[in-house]
Amino acid sequence: DERLRRLLPIQGTIPERLKRLFYFRFLTETQLSALAELCSVLRVEAGTLIFPEGDPAEAFFIVLSGKVQIYKTSFEGKEMIL
Repeated sequence: DERLRRLLPIQGTIPERLKRLFYFRFLTETQLSALAELCSVLRVEAGTLIFPEGDPAEAFFIVLSGKVQIYKTSFEGKEMIL
């Protein structure tokens, strides 16, 4: 957690946060600003379900701080952590 916190500090504007991420590092300031207009910051408590398995993709999530657990339900009904 501490290593991630140093790499992606919570401080800063959305374009500044995006610029620190690998996939967005080559975008121009104009492109980052345009992308930031489409973004919103969502803070969730530990244990919160962000979206259930099978829901249609309606958003793209970037984790700035913390961890997420992604799992799939097997045919037997057991949760498999991916």
